Amino acid sequence: MLRFRDEHPGTFYGILRIRNNMKERLFFDKGGFGGVVRALKTHTQAVELLSMCICHHMSI
Repeated sequence: MLRFRDEHPGTFYGILRIRNNMKERLFFDKGGFGGVVRALKTHTQAVELLSMCICHHMSI
């Protein structure tokens, strides 16, 4: 990873910026919705998370 950073600094820091933005967004969502997903199956978990995000954005 350090070699990639030294050889391609622009790409590395671009990826790092995107990663940090995603982590910040997930932290915000987890704090707003709670850390629990109540659905058991993977597909229904995805549906639950998407519906939580839609409801959150509708309330803003």
